[in-house]
Amino acid sequence: MTIDNKVGLEIKRLRKENKLTQAELAEAIGVSKSSIEKYETGRTNPSVDVQGKLAKLFNIDEDFIIKIAAEEAAQSYIEKCLEVTKPIYEAEISRLKDTINTQANFIETLKELIDHLKKDNAELKITINRLVEVLEKR
Repeated sequence: MTIDNKVGLEIKRLRKENKLTQAELAEAIGVSKSSIEKYETGRTNPSVDVQGKLAKLFNIDEDFIIKIAAEEAAQSYIEKCLEVTKPIYEAEISRLKDTINTQANFIETLKELIDHLKKDNAELKITINRLVEVLEKR
């Protein structure tokens, strides 16, 4: 099982940083050169035993592969959550925009009706003005 080859890339970086060939690294930790190639290309991850040998050789934390895997798993989980929730949020935003537009259209229509009523009936003027004040406070 590979973790987007971050483990392999880290092994390769450490090997090169320490000026080792794949063959030299393989000999130093007791595996074949093809195993190193597989680690570095992400075809396989090193066993716990090999991880310990790499850690000792490169003087790094023995849990470096676990940490890389945990970081990758967390990133993958976040990406999947975003992928799943994005359509839900987009639909909700669209629904809210529609609601706002509908309410804005309703208020505009109501104001037009009120203006029309003001012109046609002076008796309703006070009541209409109160209604307009209430609507504008919302």
